[in-house]
Amino acid sequence: MDNKIRIGIGVGGWPFATYHSTEFFDFVNLCEEVGIDSLWFSDRLSGNENTLDPIVAISALCGMTKKMKFGTSALILPLRQPSILAKQLATLDFLSNGRLLIVIGLGQDQQKEFDLAGVVKKHRGRITDESIDVMRTLWSGERCGFDGEFFSFKDVTLLPNPVQSPYPPIWIGGRSWAALDRVARKGDGWLPSATTPLECSSGIQYIKSRMNEVGNEIPDDHYGTFIPFHINSDKQKAEKSFSQYFISRRNDITPDQYCAAGTADDVLQMINNYINVGVSKFVMRPVASAQEWNNQIELLGSEVLPRIQTPFSITELQERAGETLLGKLN
Repeated sequence: MDNKIRIGIGVGGWPFATYHSTEFFDFVNLCEEVGIDSLWFSDRLSGNENTLDPIVAISALCGMTKKMKFGTSALILPLRQPSILAKQLATLDFLSNGRLLIVIGLGQDQQKEFDLAGVVKKHRGRITDESIDVMRTLWSGERCGFDGEFFSFKDVTLLPNPVQSPYPPIWIGGRSWAALDRVARKGDGWLPSATTPLECSSGIQYIKSRMNEVGNEIPDDHYGTFIPFHINSDKQKAEKSFSQYFISRRNDITPDQYCAAGTADDVLQMINNYINVGVSKFVMRPVASAQEWNNQIELLGSEVLPRIQTPFSITELQERAGETLLGKLN
């Protein structure tokens, strides 16, 4: 069976023309109207950019939407106490009828972020691994205990249970070999950014080989990537606008190897380049002025989604709206 192709939008830092929540909620409604699969929120504890807390942002959207899913991209796991986070995420999954998507990472290599959170940076890898185990243990819904290097508890039960069974899948970001190894050992999926199709291909191959060694299983449709994009019927205008607003995260390769600036056909071609190596979940981020953001979403919805995204089935839409859950059956 072919993997479902899903197209989401990465919000990142505040992208709108005015600093008012109305812009944000109008944008969310637009995304749902044009058929966007999911919205993704970055995690930054500090900085000069207005970045919404992903947990709070998703909680604000659960009740005002029925179709879209919501993701963390990526939640900086070592900065958060995992038992409290497990409670928050389980609550979000319950209130959203299972529309929560979790991607975790180790965070940027900035000492001040870890100082601010009171976390020893050199322990962030081990804290992340153990935090994943803590959350999965608590999501069992059973009376449980845990005895680890950083976290210990006994005889506790965490409710509500997540809607997704046995628990919400935990995808992992990053493209380093350490990140790939963590995906293979601990992950339920992989969502890197600034990664070329060739790098995704080699990463997927490594993950599949390594996970077989450690006894983990990751479904074939649990591989994704980020694609910054700009659409214009004039390819040169698209490239000019893109270059004006794009901030490169890599110096070793050119942006055209992992970004899509051009016509709708050019964007489709880049998405297909990833699909051909096993990627099926995409987080797209408009690279444009604040005034152009909504237009980019509309162009993506009208010129790209109908040609590439797998149509939503009636059952899938009912599940997202909670109409198939026990509380709605009568």
